[in-house]
Amino acid sequence: MSDNWETFNLKEDLIRGIYRYGFEKPTPIQQSAIAPIVAGNDVVAQAQSGTGKTGSFTISALQRIDLASRTTQVL
Repeated sequence: MSDNWETFNLKEDLIRGIYRYGFEKPTPIQQSAIAPIVAGNDVVAQAQSGTGKTGSFTISALQRIDLASRTTQVL
């Protein structure tokens, strides 16, 4: 598991945004879920409310978006 955002190899703008919103390090659910989602795997995850599940999905989705493509990429 990764305890800092840089080890996910996320886009620089995405990392800056994460820090700008005050998220200093990934939560355990984010540590477990982000890499497999970014890799394109289906992920089923369960965690208590407020632990970062939505952040896991959102960060992963934003990482996978190709800014050069003008098509729908995430719903």
